[in-house]
Amino acid sequence: SLIAAIALSGALTACSDDDDYVPGPLSPGAYFPGATTKTVVLSLTEPTQTVTIDINRYGETAAADYAVVSTTESTGVFTVPATVHFDADQTAAAINITIDAEAVEYGQKASVDLAFGEGTAVSAYGNKSLTLTVSKPEPYKSLGMGQYCETCFSEMFDWSSFGITEDVMLEVEIEESLLKPGYY
Repeated sequence: SLIAAIALSGALTACSDDDDYVPGPLSPGAYFPGATTKTVVLSLTEPTQTVTIDINRYGETAAADYAVVSTTESTGVFTVPATVHFDADQTAAAINITIDAEAVEYGQKASVDLAFGEGTAVSAYGNKSLTLTVSKPEPYKSLGMGQYCETCFSEMFDWSSFGITEDVMLEVEIEESLLKPGYY
């Protein structure tokens, strides 16, 4: 009966219809939509690559240009436009950032921070900045396929209930590093 009394008292006090909804203030301006960090793996075959960054705006309808400021320690890697242009009644636009992939070392990362210029109205309903990070994987050449015998986990666990009674043989691709010959 104690549990019933507690449940009944919770049910009777949990509901209320006297909530006075008040919408938040309008916050016109530009913003970066979605997550604040974007990561891109560069192609090993293209020396120059382009990444498109979306920019939105809220509450403004006239044609306008918004200043975009970029900050990076990776000089010579990124070419960022100074402005993003919105046509009249347009709420979404994009900028194309050019990346000099040859300026990024193999196995390394480079990043650029993007924000809006001073005096630019920035909406509180989106991200005011964005970090773009690019990485360049080390190059490998394929030497073909091989058989890998998995014995570590098969000896530690009883896989017989899953129909695995022998060591697990997997077909894998064998690759050799072009930067460190003999490293597979």
